[in-house]
Amino acid sequence: MIAHPKSNPPTLIGKHVRLRPVVASDAATFASITPIETFRYYVTSIPTEQSEAGFEPFVGFMLNSPITLGFACELLETGQVVGSSCYLDIRPEDDHVEIGMTWYAPEWRGTFVNPECKLLLLGYAFEQLGCAKVTIKCDNRNEHSKAAIQKLGAVYEGTLRKHRLNQFGEMRDTAYYGILREEWPAVKAGLEERLIKYES
Repeated sequence: MIAHPKSNPPTLIGKHVRLRPVVASDAATFASITPIETFRYYVTSIPTEQSEAGFEPFVGFMLNSPITLGFACELLETGQVVGSSCYLDIRPEDDHVEIGMTWYAPEWRGTFVNPECKLLLLGYAFEQLGCAKVTIKCDNRNEHSKAAIQKLGAVYEGTLRKHRLNQFGEMRDTAYYGILREEWPAVKAGLEERLIKYES
């Protein structure tokens, strides 16, 4: 059984980014860097308006859910917050976490930020917590997210039809992907190679 990461939330530091636990004051920062359209495909608590108050329930969910640990992503060089990601569906008894609720400010999408964040989150899950599996899922309509997940090297495991009711009253199909402990070395090598290309 893995330790519950929320019992002692880590700060994860890479070469270019730092992932530190979300705090309540992040609501104002998040509202200032990304439009609420970012969360179109989410099924959990989403921002209700483009303001600190509108983002407070979103941050509150990360803070208060017992199976969620939210991280703010900061650039190491400047301390600028550029996005967020979470451990979700934390199940210590199954040696399992999910990585999700990931988003970045528009100008940081498609950069080194996501691969390094995934390297940090997956590395901690497999190498520190000792997870047997990490799940990543998304709305089946979200082609951008599906492509990003597949680029990681995660294995497609199937799509659950009419799986969840989203915040707009729509039943969504959910595409599931997974990475097993024994698959992690190859996924890690791929992420490290991508980061080298960004640096060159």
